[in-house]
Amino acid sequence: MSHPKILSLTLIAACCLGRVAAAQEFSIESKVYDGRELRSSSTTLFVEGKTYNFLGSPDETVILAPRDGRIVLLDNGRKVRADLTTEEVVGFCEQLRVKADRSSSEAIRFFAAPEFSEKLDPETREVVLHSTWMEYRAKTTSPPSAAALKSYEEYVLWQSRLNAMTNPGSPPPAARQKLNDALSRRQMLPAEVSLRRTSLIPGFGRTLRAEHLYTWRLDDPDRRRIAQADERMASFKAVSISDYLKPIVAAAKR
Repeated sequence: MSHPKILSLTLIAACCLGRVAAAQEFSIESKVYDGRELRSSSTTLFVEGKTYNFLGSPDETVILAPRDGRIVLLDNGRKVRADLTTEEVVGFCEQLRVKADRSSSEAIRFFAAPEFSEKLDPETREVVLHSTWMEYRAKTTSPPSAAALKSYEEYVLWQSRLNAMTNPGSPPPAARQKLNDALSRRQMLPAEVSLRRTSLIPGFGRTLRAEHLYTWRLDDPDRRRIAQADERMASFKAVSISDYLKPIVAAAKR
């Protein structure tokens, strides 16, 4: 939910490799709102164990290939890319967790090892995770297959870690991963997620809401976008992650 860099309950088990591959090809159209204001929109395409996340603003593409140990960020405006290994991302998040755990602030320490009360509304199928410092509410839908659910879970795991690394001031990603775990246990996908952060200062709480629309196939325009991203990955100039993030860091200081 940070800056962007989101049917029956029966899961259909794929019985052959071809069906597994087909089940993993899908897309998600996501929109994030701060109150009524649209903050960001993105399209995420899932194919062959990778995800291609196309952001509307800034014009950025993130390619997650965790099975290859690789994450690539493409700044389409500056025509540069940053290459990360999954080990680098995990290491950064661990440093962030340790720093939060040592904080003098109880609110910050919460993010090092967040604990929530958890409940499911059996009628609306809304999953609620509540704590003193924040609350998640997720309206849910069911995936068409176990393979699609697994692909989504893997995507959220790595995207939440990457968000923590590339958005200055972000907390460790453990809280979002708690929601991921809660949905996974129930074999659900989020259709809408609301995040309410509380504050001891009246009026300083904040609520963000993400809407997700799933399409269980990829079409020709999707495949062209993937091919274009692959071409840009090969042609864009490689820069360090610190150089890549300079515009974001500068904006955060304003």
